[in-house]
Amino acid sequence: MEILNCNHITKQFGVTPVLEDICFAVSTGDKIGMMGVNGAGKTTLFKILLAEMEPDAGQIVRQKNLKLGYMPQQVDYRSDKTAYEDSLSVFSECMQMEVRLEELQQRMEQEHSEQSIASFSALQERYIAEGGLLYRGRARSMLQSLGLSGTEMDLPMSALSGGQRTRVLLAKLLLAEPDILLLDEPTNHLDIAAVEWLENFLQEYRGAVIVISHDRYFLDQFVGRIFELENHRLRAYVGNYSAFMRQKEADSIALQRDFEKKTRELHRIEGIIAQQKQWNTERSLVTARHKQKMADKLAASIVRPEDAPGSMHLSLLADHRSGNDVLSVQGVGQVFDGVRLFSNASFELKRGERAFLLGRNGVGKTTLLRRILGEIPAGEGEIRLGARVEVGYYAQGQEKLPPNDSILEAVYRNTDEQELGRIRDVLAMFLFRGEEVDKKISTLSGGEKARVALAILMLSGCNLLILDEPTNHLDIPSREILEEALLAYDGTILAVSHDRYFIQKLATRILDLTPEGVASYENGYDAYMASKAAQQKQAVAQKATPTEDAGVQYRKKRSEEAALRKRRSQIERLEGQIAALEEEIAAEKERMSAPDIAADYEQVLGLSCKIGEMETELEEKYARWEELSLEE
Repeated sequence: MEILNCNHITKQFGVTPVLEDICFAVSTGDKIGMMGVNGAGKTTLFKILLAEMEPDAGQIVRQKNLKLGYMPQQVDYRSDKTAYEDSLSVFSECMQMEVRLEELQQRMEQEHSEQSIASFSALQERYIAEGGLLYRGRARSMLQSLGLSGTEMDLPMSALSGGQRTRVLLAKLLLAEPDILLLDEPTNHLDIAAVEWLENFLQEYRGAVIVISHDRYFLDQFVGRIFELENHRLRAYVGNYSAFMRQKEADSIALQRDFEKKTRELHRIEGIIAQQKQWNTERSLVTARHKQKMADKLAASIVRPEDAPGSMHLSLLADHRSGNDVLSVQGVGQVFDGVRLFSNASFELKRGERAFLLGRNGVGKTTLLRRILGEIPAGEGEIRLGARVEVGYYAQGQEKLPPNDSILEAVYRNTDEQELGRIRDVLAMFLFRGEEVDKKISTLSGGEKARVALAILMLSGCNLLILDEPTNHLDIPSREILEEALLAYDGTILAVSHDRYFIQKLATRILDLTPEGVASYENGYDAYMASKAAQQKQAVAQKATPTEDAGVQYRKKRSEEAALRKRRSQIERLEGQIAALEEEIAAEKERMSAPDIAADYEQVLGLSCKIGEMETELEEKYARWEELSLEE
């Protein structure tokens, strides 16, 4: 069923067109990926859908009482509440009902009114129906799934990092369950485990989802349609990202061939017309007029392929070759604010390798990079750079770019290049042309800062690139250009990234950082994922160690099977008890509303206490049922 229609939307800022004749419909359950280069108008379209901005022409038709939820790419939200308390604000209505239920219970103890008893019963039924017994558990589970630890949940929002606050806001949005989720780069601050969880959640989400994302792997997993904004217009494709790319390429080839074929035919007909006019006979002039009509009709049918949006040009070359041994990390550990992040991190990096450092958020990946760079004082372990190694660093948030400098000044200060003409030429390759190089760094978007940082890397000539989330804020065409440049790079790469498509294409080795150290996986990301899956399968299927004999393993397996049967039996028994309790509570509430009992204060009070005890028991059984179900 269609719940939103976008009809012929047009928007421009001043004389600059942003959106032209945008048309599409959204139905319940749609999963849509919104794509386009930075500046294509994706966020503008979201604001129009949210009624935060008016279109210049066209209209948005929304289903009555349609509820939209929006997660912006950049958030600056602070609160004195803890992350957990802040997430509960989604359930403010349930919390208000709890206060009202307590007030009504106190009133029933003071007066014998049928009205107060009926009000209490009706509100209690509504409270249970709207999830009042489960919302606290749901909030904690959601925060945990998005990567917040129990300790982080109990910290004030003002004490959390920007990425952690973003995850809390995403949790609140998902808990609110709007009819349409509008998500702008939701994976930017999630580690791979949390992104995989979000993919599964969105696949099962009952409402519609429209997501702006440059995460190609993410778009492949759950979207069923792609909306591409290009040259101010929107085109819809059926399928995920990979299907969209195949279809777009096929359409582009077909359009180009049709254009070339019709153009050749038009030139041929125009040649005939010119020849017939040159003969200047009555018959030839009649033929010329006839051919001119054919030419006019053909010319009107020719569709010229649109020029692709401007793209940057990136070439990374090392000024000189390093030794074979590029980097040695031995027994490195790190403690931050009294909390140990990791211990005994050890690995070697050889010339030409493209190694990716993975691990959950908060384990210390960026911290380890900063230790290697010497930005954090030396502590446990030893780090050595090899002979003739020169390091180039790409910081995740571009903190090293001086905010008050212009783009030109920032590049000049951060490279050895002295020729301003050469710097201007390189910046033009990154789409900063003319007066744009005089823009202040503080005024740039995340994508523009990323391009400045890449321009600095291009001019550095370093032979060891250390990259911290280099694809954040880059649109997909820019990511593809960066991938090709890194594949052709003749130096060594150590990178942190959660872009699985990027990792899959580039990695020759995976370094998995855990609190206990670093595990190394050769042969790239697919081999790493296969190895992790095999490890997990082995851990689930067989808890026994290799030193245990067959008899011990058999007894353990039998014990695990027995525990599984027992757990399932407990779940079935709990489900029966929950159903019986719910029936008993309903029966007692019906009994309490009977005229003979409603008039007797003592009986009403006794029944209210009994119902309250039963509902507490029901909540405990639900909590136990949820706990056992999660172990399945």
